[in-house]
Amino acid sequence: MTAELFRMMLAGDLATQREAMSSQVKSPSDEKPLSSTLGGSCGGLAELLASLRAQELACA
Repeated sequence: MTAELFRMMLAGDLATQREAMSSQVKSPSDEKPLSSTLGGSCGGLAELLASLRAQELACA
């Protein structure tokens, strides 16, 4: 992949390719906000991890 990028850079195609890709990618302002987070989907995971660590330390 690096060699392909280097070849494109030498040929002057890298800027053209970048512009073509940028026009296809949506900007963050085009997206609607998330209704939930990954952490919210794993409700209580941090508390569970803390509890397991506390139990592990108590057993040691």
